[in-house]
Amino acid sequence: MTDSNHTPSCYANTSTPYRYSPGINKVDYSAAFSTLGLISNLIAFIVLIRSFNQTKSHSRSFFLIFLGGLVITDFMGLLVTGSFVISFYVTRVDWTKSDPGCHFCNFMGMSMVFYGLSPLLLGATMATQRFIGINHPFASSSKMTKTRTISMMLMVWFVAGSISLLPLAGFGSYHIQTPGSWCFLNMTSKTSDWGFALLFSLVGLISIATSILLNTVSVVTLFKVYCGAERRQRNRDYEAEMMLQLILIMTIATVCWCPLLNHLLCIYILMCSLTLPASGGMLLFFIRIATWNQILDPWIYIMIKVCKLRRVFIAQTAFARTGFEVKYLLLCIRFATWNQILDPWVYILFRRSVLRRVNPHADWSRTSIISSSSSIRDNVHRFTRCTLGPNLRSDVPEDPEKLNVMPSSPITPSSPSP
Repeated sequence: MTDSNHTPSCYANTSTPYRYSPGINKVDYSAAFSTLGLISNLIAFIVLIRSFNQTKSHSRSFFLIFLGGLVITDFMGLLVTGSFVISFYVTRVDWTKSDPGCHFCNFMGMSMVFYGLSPLLLGATMATQRFIGINHPFASSSKMTKTRTISMMLMVWFVAGSISLLPLAGFGSYHIQTPGSWCFLNMTSKTSDWGFALLFSLVGLISIATSILLNTVSVVTLFKVYCGAERRQRNRDYEAEMMLQLILIMTIATVCWCPLLNHLLCIYILMCSLTLPASGGMLLFFIRIATWNQILDPWIYIMIKVCKLRRVFIAQTAFARTGFEVKYLLLCIRFATWNQILDPWVYILFRRSVLRRVNPHADWSRTSIISSSSSIRDNVHRFTRCTLGPNLRSDVPEDPEKLNVMPSSPITPSSPSP
């Protein structure tokens, strides 16, 4: 309990209630964003249920369980956080009066951390499961069961939930953020606050790095099997489809979350080197980038802008010793939560049945992939020989079969026997 003369920690150093600003408070954007995400995840969940009932592959059924867990996580994340944000925009409530004990603020901060880390940890778990399934298929088929798959998914949620509960145990804290519609990490110079922000950043970055490493190895292994002598041992069409979906999920998560996680890591570095108090300034700007982007080539443009703005942000903070602009916080969070909208469309669109409907004349089977890779390899080899010219031909020994060919003697008809 807090008395009237003491401001709760989640509202400290803020002037609440926040003044409503049409330039920041966008109820239309938040409502449309949440609705689009909920509908997308609902469609993806229906598609996953149908695919799960039709599949006959054990490895694919386990992968679909992980995808279902990811869709449920994204759906609940949008439902919980979106309800808080839209309610604030509609009622314009004063949090200090309606929630003097910081219960709602802490709950929303926990939701932001839990539903933020869970997709990243699930992505790393799915990459690990696919890595074992491709590189050690017999061990995976004998040890991986449906119960173990569900247990792994529950363990991921348990780890993310445990991290989100740390501020309630005294390690870190949650704080209301501009424009007063949501709560997130309290990024101050206190050891527990920046330590918790550092933990959140490192867990997310390590999960992304693990996904990138294991998915790269899995793709290389799968490509070697497709092009090698082992390609006829078993049908790997489903494995290629699963890897395509997993790579797209990894790419979307990397693009959406790396700016936010790198920014939190940057805050920690600046506070250690310059002992500056930090607020979540750049986060708002990062999230709004997602809404400004064009659809044709968004991700390269975003990464270039993020890198440039990070350098400007570091230089301005280091030399001018000014605080972060609070308006950037909401931008970066919105940028990261686009992951929850884009993920389900990976499951909806990038399936062989959908690709066959888009281009029914194309061959999406394993033999088509093998022939395509063989033709590309032949074209590269032909281009290399034409470029190097006679030097390449002089180094390559002639075909021994051609050297062993002897001119055939003419066959003379045998004389008739008397």
